[in-house]
Amino acid sequence: MGWKPGQPLTTEADMREWELWKRQSARERQRARRRMLRRVDYETSEATKRFLEHLQRLHGPVGLSTLLDAIVARWAASWQAGREPDLW
Repeated sequence: MGWKPGQPLTTEADMREWELWKRQSARERQRARRRMLRRVDYETSEATKRFLEHLQRLHGPVGLSTLLDAIVARWAASWQAGREPDLW
């Protein structure tokens, strides 16, 4: 009989089984989280790349997803306020 979640880790075999369970459950949680997210994959122009790099220098170690979400959120706020965002 092997280790089960909630049981104490008493042997080396228990520890190995716990490590395996921990990795598997982390992967399952990640897959579930990704199913809930809207993902966008695209390649930027050189001008956009330079602009995003500028924003990263300006705001510190911020991920590109965070920067892009902030930009789109501002456009969405304008749209919700009845103003058409100036995209072009």
